[in-house]
Amino acid sequence: MVAVIRDHILAAQSRQKSYAHQRRRPLEFRVMEYVLLKVSPMKEVQQFGRQEKLDSGYIGPFRIIEHIGAILYRLDLLASMSSIHDVFHVSILNKHLCDEEQQQVLDALEFEVHDDLTTIEIHVCILAN
Repeated sequence: MVAVIRDHILAAQSRQKSYAHQRRRPLEFRVMEYVLLKVSPMKEVQQFGRQEKLDSGYIGPFRIIEHIGAILYRLDLLASMSSIHDVFHVSILNKHLCDEEQQQVLDALEFEVHDDLTTIEIHVCILAN
């Protein structure tokens, strides 16, 4: 009976592994490419208004200045982010798609990013011109 249960468990694990590998895509970036950095909003801070469903959750773009190992990248961060370590795992990076004709990246807005990669969002509303 134990052998039958073990065979069923191995079959289920193999099936789940094949499903996971079908959806997995290898992420790899080159030096001097631009990437976006994933941040999460702070849960303790009350935000004005509602956070939209389609907010990206990414800041940047930042240039990759070094490829470390197989899955780590060193980014060229803003001066205001000097307290944050500049090496990030590939899972929290997203490729920045820029216009190929212009070959330029707009300057990133100044963000206040804390050591645990959280940000505080304050929504501003313009009432009159």
